[in-house]
Amino acid sequence: MKNDIHNNFLDTILEQIISQSLFSPDDRWLLAVSGGPDSMAMLHALLALQRETEWPGPKYFHVAHLNHQLRGDDSAADAEFVRTETKKLGLDCTIGSTDVDRIAQAIGESLETTARNERYKFLTQTAIRNHCNKIALAHNADDQAETILHRILRGTGIRGLAGIPSKRTLEEYGPTDKPPVVIRPLLKINRQEIEEFLQTINIPYRIDQSNVSADHTRNRLRNELLPLLREQYNPQVISALNQLGQTATWMSELLNENAKKTLLELTLSRTKNTLCLDLPGLQSKTTMQQTELIYVALQELSVGLRPIGFLQIRAIMKLIASGEDSLGVLELPNRLQVIRKAAQLIIRTGLKAKVKNGPVREINLAAQGETAVEGYVSAYIDHKTQEVHCIRTELIAGGLKSFRAFLETKTTRQEMIDMTQVQGGLRVRTWREGDRFTPLGTEGEKTLGDFFTDAKVPVEYRKRIGVVCDAVGIVWVVGLRIAERVKISPETQKILKLTVE
Repeated sequence: MKNDIHNNFLDTILEQIISQSLFSPDDRWLLAVSGGPDSMAMLHALLALQRETEWPGPKYFHVAHLNHQLRGDDSAADAEFVRTETKKLGLDCTIGSTDVDRIAQAIGESLETTARNERYKFLTQTAIRNHCNKIALAHNADDQAETILHRILRGTGIRGLAGIPSKRTLEEYGPTDKPPVVIRPLLKINRQEIEEFLQTINIPYRIDQSNVSADHTRNRLRNELLPLLREQYNPQVISALNQLGQTATWMSELLNENAKKTLLELTLSRTKNTLCLDLPGLQSKTTMQQTELIYVALQELSVGLRPIGFLQIRAIMKLIASGEDSLGVLELPNRLQVIRKAAQLIIRTGLKAKVKNGPVREINLAAQGETAVEGYVSAYIDHKTQEVHCIRTELIAGGLKSFRAFLETKTTRQEMIDMTQVQGGLRVRTWREGDRFTPLGTEGEKTLGDFFTDAKVPVEYRKRIGVVCDAVGIVWVVGLRIAERVKISPETQKILKLTVE
């Protein structure tokens, strides 16, 4: 029985490696090992494959571990555990350390996002230093199911349903002409199979207690929602979600291949940072074709796609479909600009960040509708910063009666303002030194810094909190307070509802 579990585990990994073309004879692999069950199973299985089967394996294995300094002594113990176990196996090992919490606070990003970025930067740099062309990660079938389910709940398209790719190039994390490729040899193996494999040969591993915390959405999916779906709806929910991901992957690959051919036909001119497309030709395509053409165009310009999601793509689609003689400009994350001009759609990247009185980010809001602002600002909600994906503006009829109904269900993500008191168009930006306004319910003007102090907003969170402004000044400090001058009154006839997502 033990031999069957062991051999089946190795066979499944080898099938994944071969079917997804994860291996080439001259490879040097960096193995990302956290010390947890998944990465320890990957480490021992890859060595067993090379030593016990005819698979030649890479020329070189190198282990890498990053201490995120998030769990005190436990984090340090994880690092020492990986160092010790790697030495027993006769492999080289690089241990890194970074203060993720401090970095997240300094840049106003979530711990999860910062940890991910720091981890990939460390792995890329370690791979380059040790001449490794592949970085092996231990994501498994359960991770894949969680990712797909998470994206469904947040709203996603075909690309999102494809889930975690079996391999991808890490172009954005290292200055190199040949960036390393991330590979995932365990993507077809579920968590139960990993646990059984570990038990058969008594492989030691560490348990990260933060994985059972209910503070993170991903943990609640893993520990609450998926068990519920498995017990009450479908015992094979992990397999079902993985099948959905595989189907979406095939569809994405087909769409991508066709879009690359079509993009060549629609390209009027091309430079390193600019792509000029034939607008009428683009408009003649179906919505699905247009969507994929935009994604492929961004890939051609090496635009990082993580902050470019459904809302950003939809904003570009609206620009494509706007009036015949209209001129429009979209400012999007990753210093991306999309311009509609005459019969052309111009996509530009690598633009210099606008700096005025400090690193201020600014984007105009739609008069009515949704404006994608992901990567620009955060909101201060429930005593912490949360990244804002979009801001929705909606004109409301009914005056004071509508406002009173709104107050019954109002959350910190929503506000209503008197539109007649707004001067010029609305825009959202980050805090500028010297910003002042009169908060709702007060009489005197105060600096935004003093307002943050009164609201007990930690200094490290203030840089990224968004402020909605008009030509006069601040209208709403997102998640906190509107200005007194735009409050709803008995005389209000025109209400604008603001919602952050």
